[in-house]
Amino acid sequence: MPFRPSKVILPATREEASESLEALGGGAAIIAGGTMLFRLRDSGLLDHVEALVDLSRLGLSYVRGDAVVAIGSYTPLSDVYRWIASDPRRGRALGALADAIMSMPGWQIRNMATVGGSASIGMPQSDIATSLLALGARARISGPSGERVVDLRDYMAGPLSPSLGSGEFLSELVIEQPIGASAHEKFVVSDIDHPIASASAHLALADDGSVASARIALGGGLRRSVVLESPRALVGRVPDEGVLEEIQGLARDSVDPLDDFAASAEYRRHLAGVMARRAVARAYARAGGSAR
Repeated sequence: MPFRPSKVILPATREEASESLEALGGGAAIIAGGTMLFRLRDSGLLDHVEALVDLSRLGLSYVRGDAVVAIGSYTPLSDVYRWIASDPRRGRALGALADAIMSMPGWQIRNMATVGGSASIGMPQSDIATSLLALGARARISGPSGERVVDLRDYMAGPLSPSLGSGEFLSELVIEQPIGASAHEKFVVSDIDHPIASASAHLALADDGSVASARIALGGGLRRSVVLESPRALVGRVPDEGVLEEIQGLARDSVDPLDDFAASAEYRRHLAGVMARRAVARAYARAGGSAR
C-alpha cells in the first residue's frame, strides 16, 4: 500500500516512546527533521509504515561537553555547526562534521535536518554519517531495558536498517576526546545530488609533526561505508606527496563502489582515492602540520 500513516504519536517520555515503538513493531517510523521523508516515500521504502513517532518532546536537542562531546539525536545540524564554529579548538577537532554540514544545500535543510536522522539513514551517501565515522562517534540507544552504547558503524547496519531492538531509538551521538583536527571532502555533480564519492579524515599529530593516530572514513556511492583505522601508510609519517599518494591508493583499493547511471564503479573508485587524499591533506594543515 502507498505510504499513508494513520497517526502521528508524540510521546512525552522515553518510556512512552519505547512503549509506542514496541507496540507498533515494524509499522512505526521515527520522524526527525523530515528532510528525507518524501524522497523515501517516493522510493516506496515507507509503504509498510502505519504510524510516525515524533520524539521532539523528549529533550533530545542539545550539544554539550568538552573531553566527551554529546549531541542529542534531535539536534538540528545548524545548531551543531554553530556550536563547533564558536570555538577554534572545536573547529579543528570537529572540522569534518562542520565541513559536512556546510556541504549540504542551504540553511533550510541544515535548520531542519537532525544529526540523529542523518546517522540513522545508514547510507554511505550521508556526509554527516561519514564525518561522524571518522570522528569515532558512538551511538547511545534508549529502550525498554535502559541504555546501551555501540560504535556508530555497528549502529549503521545498512540502508534504513539501524541496529535497534524492539522499542529502541537513538537518543545521542557521543564523540570521545575530540583532539587533533579533521576535514571532510566530497565530489558531487550538483549541490542537491548525493556525493559520487566522499571522505573524512581525523588526525592527531605527534610533537615532531608526524601523524600519531588517524582514522579515515569513505562514503558516497559505495555499497557500504569504509573506515580505515590508523593506516600504516600514514601513522608515524608526515603526509607529504609520497604518503598522500599511498593513501590515495589504499582508499581506492578499499571500497566497493556502485556502478550506475550517475558514475561507473571505476570512476567512483578513483574519486574515493582522490577525496581521501584531499581530506588527509586538509586535516593535516588544519592541525598545524607542514609537509615539507
